[in-house]
Amino acid sequence: MRRHLHTVVSSPRGDRSWSRRALQLFVDGYRTQFPDAEVTSRDTTNLPHLSLAALSAGRTPLAEHTADQAAAFALQAEIVNEVEHCSHLLFATPMWNWSTPSSLKAWVDHFVNIRTFYGAPSVLAGKPVSVIISSGGLYSEGPQSVNDTLRPWFENFFARLGATEFAFLNCDPTGPMDWGGLDPDADDAAWTKVRRQIEQRLASVDR
Repeated sequence: MRRHLHTVVSSPRGDRSWSRRALQLFVDGYRTQFPDAEVTSRDTTNLPHLSLAALSAGRTPLAEHTADQAAAFALQAEIVNEVEHCSHLLFATPMWNWSTPSSLKAWVDHFVNIRTFYGAPSVLAGKPVSVIISSGGLYSEGPQSVNDTLRPWFENFFARLGATEFAFLNCDPTGPMDWGGLDPDADDAAWTKVRRQIEQRLASVDR
């Protein structure tokens, strides 16, 4: 089986980002499990939002594209190709203000187009998808979970695009590690929690 992990990462915090650290942990474990696998990545932090020309091109049948529309659609096609060619899709994102960073929303806006929606066959059907989410507070469970709009947003996106095999890997709360002096390796730390979830997720996938 050809194995190809494609990652979509959205935090601008670099090495200080817990979601990026967790992503690297996942990638390292995936490469250990599947030594011959290909790993590619898309960083959304510099991704432009859709222009009017790109929006229009993304809703026009490809056979009807003018030269200008084809040029405007080029980035959308590139993003779709990246997902279409992978066997496992991995997102890593922080939660900002209870929802998604705008650069990740821009990625979704580029991805949802005439090739992936609007009557097109799903490119996510049957493809395992993993989603690493970090947040300063605890939103994956407990009383604050009612304020989490990011996971429901992902779930709606997956439902509409045909993805049925997905899992959330939760690195929260990161605040006590960043500001409270909690050892990331402590049993009750968010880093320990997400490490365990990544191990469990990798043990459950075969591609």
